[in-house]
Amino acid sequence: MSIFSHQEIRHEENDYSTLILYINPRDFMVEFANELGIEPKNEISTQAIKHAKKHFPDLKLKTIKVMVGSLVLSSVIASPLMLTDRAHASTTDDTRAEVTGGTYELGTLTVGTFTAVVLDGKTQNTFSTINAFPVGDATGTGGGWNVVLKASPFTLEGTEHTLPEGSLTVSAPTVEKVDEGSSSLETITRSSGPIDTAEGIKVLSAADGGGMGSYNVSFDDKALDLTLLPRDARSGTYTSTITATLNVGP
Repeated sequence: MSIFSHQEIRHEENDYSTLILYINPRDFMVEFANELGIEPKNEISTQAIKHAKKHFPDLKLKTIKVMVGSLVLSSVIASPLMLTDRAHASTTDDTRAEVTGGTYELGTLTVGTFTAVVLDGKTQNTFSTINAFPVGDATGTGGGWNVVLKASPFTLEGTEHTLPEGSLTVSAPTVEKVDEGSSSLETITRSSGPIDTAEGIKVLSAADGGGMGSYNVSFDDKALDLTLLPRDARSGTYTSTITATLNVGP
């Protein structure tokens, strides 16, 4: 049961109010002073705050006064922390961040010279290297990409003689993240196969939503494998042009 017989709210500036709680003089003397102990003023302030919390949780209170008749028994300066367990007021604002897409990246392709071969009448293989190069997608589109390696037919210098299609193959590359925030390596497919064909081969293919970020591509020491069949190989120097192309889409 509340010790307050009635209350009054006085509105002030800036939407603040003063809450005045009244105690019947007889109730104060007989009930409150006898039952609540030796510090009635402190107890009255506590009761006043509890009363304000319960009955006026959304009222912006500046002061809580407790009166017995015309006597001000207690005056409490109200604060949000005193009157509520959590804030009832909040403010919001919108913000924005402009993000502009960058470009695709494909580093310079550098291919080594094949090991010299001495024909012996049998099928022989000679190997060459491909230096590591960077590849990346900073466009922010997530549309995927692929890298195609393609070689022109090996042609004997000074003649029109060429080695048959499919003579040159490439091993699957290794891909490493340059930035750990890049897409998972599992989103990039690696392939091997012949590159001296009309289409070449997609050595790398990033799926939709994958391959976003920056990577380093490397190959083993025998990345390029040239097969020489006895019926096709002639003495002399063969040349070929190898091209790496980055295309949009997986």
